[in-house]
Amino acid sequence: MIPITAALLVSIPFAMFLVLSTSVEFKDMDGIPLNRELNGEVTLSRTKRQWGNCAPGCFPSCQSNFQCQRFFPQSFCRQSCCCPLTYVPVDLKTACDGGPAVGACTPTGLCGQGFMCNYRGLCCRCRSGNSSGPCINGFCPTGYSCNKFNFCCPVASGIVIGQCINGQCPERSTCGLGNLCYANIESG
Repeated sequence: MIPITAALLVSIPFAMFLVLSTSVEFKDMDGIPLNRELNGEVTLSRTKRQWGNCAPGCFPSCQSNFQCQRFFPQSFCRQSCCCPLTYVPVDLKTACDGGPAVGACTPTGLCGQGFMCNYRGLCCRCRSGNSSGPCINGFCPTGYSCNKFNFCCPVASGIVIGQCINGQCPERSTCGLGNLCYANIESG
């Protein structure tokens, strides 16, 4: 029993010396020490949670795929951003089927005054297709009608699949008004 007590009496002070003499420095994500001393005062460094640092074509703020897929079924949540499954960068200057978008729709599908949420989840002048411009005395060119925000938008029936690319659309769809691909309706 005496050898064990003697070993403890020697090893405990030695262990405490090692622990207290070791300088441990904790750092944040950027490698900045968490406890810094400036002019004799200790400061704490904390990282700020950022929203909106999304890749082009993706929109903030999600925590799960379900949140993205409620409004854009073919999307997933990546680094707090909703991104399309077939990830293609979106240029906001031409994102509304050739026309400009002002940004992404809210999670509930709303946009600022004068804009509508389109099939891609972007705020555009028209729900589908590109506006031909403002209505003139309540009138628009053939194939367009005046929307509630006084802009001429394509009039078409059917399901919009996407934008025509060089006048071409995927199988079982046709390029139509507003330079959009519409699903062919098969009778049978």
